[in-house]
Amino acid sequence: MRSVRNMIIIFCLLFFSLTLGATTSSTSGKLYVFFNTENFIGVELRADVNPYSHIFGNVGLNYISAGFRLSSSQTRGLYIAPMIYYPYNNELNFALVAGYELRVENLKNLYFSFEGGAKRLNNKPEAFVNFGVNFLF
Repeated sequence: MRSVRNMIIIFCLLFFSLTLGATTSSTSGKLYVFFNTENFIGVELRADVNPYSHIFGNVGLNYISAGFRLSSSQTRGLYIAPMIYYPYNNELNFALVAGYELRVENLKNLYFSFEGGAKRLNNKPEAFVNFGVNFLF
């Protein structure tokens, strides 16, 4: 239990130093409120690495997670996201997600996301599908 707590503290320190360090004039940090089927409701902090990819960390009703969403101009909203997540009633886990993020043209602060992948990769892998709505603040 103590080693898991230490790993979480180290990961949080690394994540926030990368996220806050990346929010210079060339990149931007954004705050989202999300509603989705996996984590129900929460807050997500994103730091853009380039116009298509970003580092993210979120805190929701069911778990805390952080990772990278990797995309490019050719994929047009499709991304792959390796991440670490910590369910409140379980242990630290890893997940690999493929998804699609859609922005409605007339609603500039509203994003829809569709994701699927595998979670609990360090134990017994489990498939999941997630649908979400993100509001930019």
